[in-house]
Parts: sequence; structure tokens; C-alpha cells
Amino acid sequence: FSIHLDFFNPHGVTQRGAHDSIGVISCANLALDPSIRYLPEYVFVAGIIPGPNEPSVDELDHFARPVIEQFAQAWRPGLHLSSTADPKSEESGAVVEAGILLSVNDLPAARKIAGLQGPMSGLICSICRMRGKNLIFNTDRSQWTRRDVEKLRHWANAYRNANTLAERKAIFDDHGVRWSSLWLLEYWDPTRMLVIDAMHCILEGIVHYHCRYVLRLFAAAPQLSADGFKHAYDHPWIPYDAEMAPSGCKLEEKHVPLVAKIQEALSHIIRTGTPETLAHVQHVIRETITPSWLNSVPKNYGEAKAGSIKADEWRTLSTVYLPIALITFWGDDDGSAPPEDNSEPGYLLKALDHTMALFQATSITCRYTMTTSRVLAVRDYLESWVKDLRTLFPHTRGVWRPNIHAAGHIYDFLLLLYGPVISWWCFPFERLIGALQKINTN
Repeated sequence: FSIHLDFFNPHGVTQRGAHDSIGVISCANLALDPSIRYLPEYVFVAGIIPGPNEPSVDELDHFARPVIEQFAQAWRPGLHLSSTADPKSEESGAVVEAGILLSVNDLPAARKIAGLQGPMSGLICSICRMRGKNLIFNTDRSQWTRRDVEKLRHWANAYRNANTLAERKAIFDDHGVRWSSLWLLEYWDPTRMLVIDAMHCILEGIVHYHCRYVLRLFAAAPQLSADGFKHAYDHPWIPYDAEMAPSGCKLEEKHVPLVAKIQEALSHIIRTGTPETLAHVQHVIRETITPSWLNSVPKNYGEAKAGSIKADEWRTLSTVYLPIALITFWGDDDGSAPPEDNSEPGYLLKALDHTMALFQATSITCRYTMTTSRVLAVRDYLESWVKDLRTLFPHTRGVWRPNIHAAGHIYDFLLLLYGPVISWWCFPFERLIGALQKINTN
């Protein structure tokens, strides 16, 4: 089975700000054929966590424990069925073993149900030992050492058996783990079974971040100034020269390279979020003829009236409409390719190449079949996007998105463990939540 935990607003998604929150614990039988696995009648709603507020992380485990205990018993000794549809089992029955193969959630919920530190804590990853948010952009996989599961289990039990809250806090701060009922499962391994969900991490995570905050493709962005951020840094920076520096303004030798880097970062701000760019994107959305099976996206994308873009809409935007729009707008200079220099068209071409690396990774990740070459391509495209992000877009420096590192681990789940994400992402469970939201509660 796969197990999913999430909280939702019972009054619908139109209410913003503080709102009531109800939780749902649901499971899907991975042994069923994929064609029926996620149909509503086959999804097991294991528990409802009443609102109006979300429980604390320790309280949450009390809701999850009864569900997990059933799976612990179903694994050892298993469930004895007195009879089945098989005529051979009429006399002796059959023993059925069931277990939790994976837990699929967004990053915050995953850390809560597994009893791990949050994604913005010291231990930024549930899979490897990366410590410190400054390593979010580290793409050197040789440093991504997998966490020791036996040590995690040891400290989780130590947390449960601690005599004081101070002891528990010390264990959690030092080792990044608290007790979770998932440790009742003798086979539980959060480094392999607590998956990184592609829907939340890729589509609602870094694709949303890239379009809205990196490229600034939304209507409010150009309102900052006529040319976006350009005028704030439009200055002819002069390289530092100790002989030319006025008295009292000389820098220490160790600071000279740092000043040069700051000047370089401020010398080019790529004007991506212009009204013309957004208008062209909207034009492409309106005029592009697509198959009937392709879900629509808001024609006024980027405007406040378009509302919140959903995960499936981000998938369509990043794999269909935005590639067409940006290639024709930034990659076409009167029928020829823009110059590969430091001119404004040249920088827009660099932004296009950088953006397409992410969009290609997204397109391959969402495919229904997976091969080794495709998985390696996803890894390479994501690494390319991460490496160039802060160089091309200096305004992203100092912004720490745990999804950026987590996305790199999707490679592990695609290639080594579970195959195409369609068989283990959150879309089916989100549809269940949508159905629950529509239930009349008056």
C-alpha cells in the first residue's frame, strides 16, 4: 500500500488566509492493476483528523498510529481469511500479508508523519545527510550520503523512551528525528519509502517558483518600475583599483574579489517579466489549438483574476504553452537566433536555455514510461538548472527552497525504486480531497 496524509480547507479553496483545516489519511493498494488502483471505490480512507486546527506533530502520531498498527499486524503474522474466491482455499483459507511500501505527501506533511525535522531545518533532506540550507544548491552527488536507517530507528526509540521534554528536544535537535508510529513497521526505511512527490516538488514547487519568482511572469512584476528591476542597478560599475581609490576607501585584499562578484551580479538583470512577455504568453494560450484531451489553463495567466494555478495546469503550461511562447519570443530574432553575447537578446537567450532545461526535466518526469536514458536526462537537466540559477538570476540568491534539493532525489525513485511517477504521485489523493471538500457540511 501507499499511505498519504494531507490537510485541506473544508470550506473550499476560495477562502484565503487563516481557515479551518481537516486532515485525511488515505491508502491505495499498489497490488491492484494501475487502471483501477486509484479509482475512488478502491482507495481506502483510513482516517479523518477533525479540525478546526491541525494537530501538533506529536498529536498527529496519535491519529496515524491505529492505521499503522493494522499494517504492522497485517505484515506479521498476516491476516487469515477463512475463504477466498480460489476453490482450493475453501478448507484451509489463506494468509494475506500487507504492508506500507511508500508514504507519499508534500514535504511538510512527509516530515510530520515520519517524525523528521522540517524541510527548512538544519537537516534539509530526509534521504541524505545534508545539513544547512546553504547546501540546497549543492549538486555534487558524491556528498549526498544516505542517512543511516538503524541510527534513525535508535534515536526515534530513544525519543519515545525519554523521561523529560528536554531530553526529547535534545534528541530532535541533534539527530533530526522524533518518534513516529511508522517505526512500528520492522521494514520501515524513510530514505527509500518516504518518497519525494513529483506533483508537489516539481510542478507546484520549482516550476511554480521558476515562472513566478525567477522569470517573474505575472502581471504585478512590471509595476515595480517601467523596466522591472533594471533601473535599480543600471550603473557603470568600475573595477576596483587600489591606486585609484580615494583615501579612506581602500579595501582589504580579501574583500576585493567579493566586491567584484557583487558588481558582476548587479551589472545584468535579465528583463524577463515584462508586460510584452506576459501578453505574448497569454496570446499563445488563446491561439494555440490543442487536442481535446489536454486540460485547459487560464487564458489570463499571470493576472490576479486567473486565481491559483493548480498542479496539472503547471504541467500543461511548462510542457506546452510556455515553451512555445518563450521560444518564439526570446529565441527568435527576425527569423534567426539571437546573438550569444551580453546584449539584452543574448541574456534572454540564456534565460530561455535555462528555463528549457527545467521544462525538459518536467516533461520527461511526467511521462508514463521510463527508461534509464530518460532518468539520466532528468538528473542532468535539473543539475544544469540549479547550477545556473543564481548566476543568471541574482535576485534568487539568499532564497532557500528545499524543493530545489529534494527534486534531485526524484532521480533515485524514478530509476532505482518505483519507476514512472504516475504510479506513486499525489494526484489521485488530491482528487479524493477534492471530493471530500464538496461534501455538504451544513
